[in-house]
Amino acid sequence: MEILQKYWGYSSFVGIQEKIISSILSKKDTLGIMPTGGGKSICYQVPAMLQSGICLVIEPLISLIKDQIDNLDKVGIRAVTINHLQSKDKNLSAMNQCLNHRAKFLFVSAERLQSSSFINNLIQLNINLIAIDEAHCISQWGHSFRPSYLRIGDLKDIFPNVPFLALTATATEYVKEDIKKVLRFKEYNSNILTTSFFRENIHLKFHETEDKIEKIAITAKHLKTAGIVYCNKRVDTVMIAHHLKEDYGLNAEAYHAQLTPYERNNVQNLWIKNEIQIIVATTAFGMGIDKADVGFVIHTSIPSSIERYYQEFGRAGRNKQKAFSVVLYNKDDLYSQKYITENIYPDKKIIKAVYNKVCSDAKIATGCGKGENFPIDFKELSVKLDLSETVVFNSLKILENEGWWRLSCEESPLSQARILVDNKTLNDFLYDYEAYYYIIAYLLREYPAIHHEYVRINETYMAQQEHISETQVKKDLVFLMKNNIIEYVRKEKGDNITLLEDRTYFDNGLLSKEIYTIPKQSTIEKGKKMRELVLTKACRWQYILNYFGEKSDKCFVCDNCKK
Repeated sequence: MEILQKYWGYSSFVGIQEKIISSILSKKDTLGIMPTGGGKSICYQVPAMLQSGICLVIEPLISLIKDQIDNLDKVGIRAVTINHLQSKDKNLSAMNQCLNHRAKFLFVSAERLQSSSFINNLIQLNINLIAIDEAHCISQWGHSFRPSYLRIGDLKDIFPNVPFLALTATATEYVKEDIKKVLRFKEYNSNILTTSFFRENIHLKFHETEDKIEKIAITAKHLKTAGIVYCNKRVDTVMIAHHLKEDYGLNAEAYHAQLTPYERNNVQNLWIKNEIQIIVATTAFGMGIDKADVGFVIHTSIPSSIERYYQEFGRAGRNKQKAFSVVLYNKDDLYSQKYITENIYPDKKIIKAVYNKVCSDAKIATGCGKGENFPIDFKELSVKLDLSETVVFNSLKILENEGWWRLSCEESPLSQARILVDNKTLNDFLYDYEAYYYIIAYLLREYPAIHHEYVRINETYMAQQEHISETQVKKDLVFLMKNNIIEYVRKEKGDNITLLEDRTYFDNGLLSKEIYTIPKQSTIEKGKKMRELVLTKACRWQYILNYFGEKSDKCFVCDNCKK
């Protein structure tokens, strides 16, 4: 309790925080299931501070890591991260701080655990606790596009006596068992601690409509609170934000992955400060953001699962005030959701066709090809096979997760840059190389955060703004990089595949039960349960709670109960 009071200013724990902390201090592997905004981070921070050594925290997103480090810094606790967006020097400095006992928390992604050099350094640390935040990602993502989550349990071989703490807001009985299995919890020395999933202040509404933008506008104008509007596609976030501003006079902005880190941070910060009422976002937004006064969360399409739906609407009403979750849908949305969820894991015949076509186009014979690297065009491949690009990509990812090849995909259409030197060094350089003033001035003007992080830059747009050729802009950026003024990561053109195994007959065990069959069945069933929730005439909260294995009476706060 002294630690809690000293650093966080609280005189007592809430909910099951104290039970989780006691379990960890008893060296028991623990799964803590708490509602969004219920204070999960305290559950690993307090026991880590009570013990000598360092706490390893595994987070799914770099934005979450940044938030956690910032929050710990505010209370005077040193935390560091090692990630791919930082320079090698900064990552080396972070590890040295851990080795020299100057940092108390080390934050990483699950993928970092696959680095042998990182593991070699980790072995030298006195790890007192391994915390896995947003642990539902083990089951939700590990079997599909982030297989590194399935290997977190390998840390048990290195740290057999260090307890694991898995934290999440949602977990069905299946997900609970999946988390325990992947993390290698010992039945005789583990705990599952949970609170009720019911959020009595959140009113659930499902509305069938063809004019979703008007319904969003009506809701936002009526409630006058901060809100989130979720869309499946980036183009929809831009379109809806535009119409809310132009047609209804609402203060709304789009948030999606194609914005630069500075642009995303700016939109997010303005919304947190209530200078923007509505943030229209893809589902990448919101995880780990601590904003208590969100009054509504609106979905413009049907979520893929009840878990995802619960996680997303749970970002409303953290201040315990009345809040609303609204799902806007039409009959096409029901079909689309069914199609999408069923094609996350395409049919085996489709995956076989994709595998054989890729190998044939690359002229790889059966029994050959291991180590071969060659370009791949998703669009061209989808045309040849008469399949959607989504189905082709999902097939490629499944085969990657099975270990047959590695995809190197162009995740961003933009290059990246970061200024390496301080202002004095920059001015000294420009005194001798005045011709490069234009490009430095542009970078500083357009990207205020460029001294601290990589920013995505568009050389074509830069050339247009500065009335110079794009070729010259790129040459100047390379010159600045060679003189150690900036780091410049040029956009890689195209996508590539590297074969990790020789080409095989598809029927010879290409797909496994663990990575394909079981997750496919689970994903389809989750999608079906979400559609049932949309169409049910019964109490919606009761349906959700029963789905999570919790018995309940009617809620009297959902649209069906209030009828």
